[in-house]
Amino acid sequence: MMNNILAWQGLRTGPGILILRSTGEVEYLNSRAHAFIRQLHASPHLGVCEHLPPVVMRVAESIQTLAMSDRAKAWERLEISTVAGAQDSVLIRGFGLPSGEEKEPIRVLLLLEAIGRCESASGRVKQRFQLTDREQMIVEGLATGRTNKEIAAELRIREPTVKAHLRNIMEKTRCHTRTAVVGLLLQSESDDGAVFLEGP
Repeated sequence: MMNNILAWQGLRTGPGILILRSTGEVEYLNSRAHAFIRQLHASPHLGVCEHLPPVVMRVAESIQTLAMSDRAKAWERLEISTVAGAQDSVLIRGFGLPSGEEKEPIRVLLLLEAIGRCESASGRVKQRFQLTDREQMIVEGLATGRTNKEIAAELRIREPTVKAHLRNIMEKTRCHTRTAVVGLLLQSESDDGAVFLEGP
């Protein structure tokens, strides 16, 4: 099992990381973020600094708006997530970062990750362990790193219901932790020679 995890870690690349100033200027951009942005633009020739995709800008603007409002006392703990892209979906997670400067109080950290392969792996896990449709949705939420509370909000159910589904999933899969359930997805993907959460 440990060898499988080490092999998977060697194949998996990290998320795309993008940091924006309050003016919308790109302060930092790694190569993965550049690839995801080109993918979301569907144009390999468009420069990232010229235009960010509208969905990326909406997440950044939402973080900035909430941070500047009087209601958001703890905006540093705020996270906004969305999924973009038709075929090869990209999970975009936005966070507020204090800048330490009075004239520019906030920066925005955006993490971009591919999630398009999750559904096929969860479908195989669903078949193998005879999971219900709702349990499959819970497994997909786990695979994208969502908390029980986030899964509950996304599926419009209560958090105790998510916990009950997780107990059922763990019983059916004979797993004792959430991580082990996600490990089944990773194993399911590697059985096909694909890498889970692999990007472009």
